[in-house]
Amino acid sequence: MPLTREQVLATAVVDGKAHGIAEAPGALFYATPLHGYAVGFFAPGHDHGDVGLGNAWLYYNANTGKLAGSNIPGRGSAGDIFMQAQFPLHSGRIIGLPGRILISVVGVAVAVLSATGLMIWLRKRSARRRAAAAPVRTARQGSITS
Repeated sequence: MPLTREQVLATAVVDGKAHGIAEAPGALFYATPLHGYAVGFFAPGHDHGDVGLGNAWLYYNANTGKLAGSNIPGRGSAGDIFMQAQFPLHSGRIIGLPGRILISVVGVAVAVLSATGLMIWLRKRSARRRAAAAPVRTARQGSITS
């Protein structure tokens, strides 16, 4: 018989403290195809992991209530931590609001540099074509007037 949400939540609170997770559970969901529960630890309104490497999650087998896995930011091998840092780093969330503003400014700068680079390239291409066509016109004009 599957455990109830209340039983899983009570187990998650105990396991969260044992794993050194300071936040209280902020989310609980049941994955029907996997027949398991996931419990996320975060403060209300911070479900996306607004600062740092994200939120901690514990995963439970719905039948036994045993811990089936975990995703605790900042823990694991160097490769695990590198992968955990990718989204927060590229979204700016790793350092909070100043990071988001910085990433937004950098994104606009890349777009502006791309547009101005394209404009400069088009002007140079047009000038090269005109320069290549100019001697042909001069030669024709010279033969007509001679």
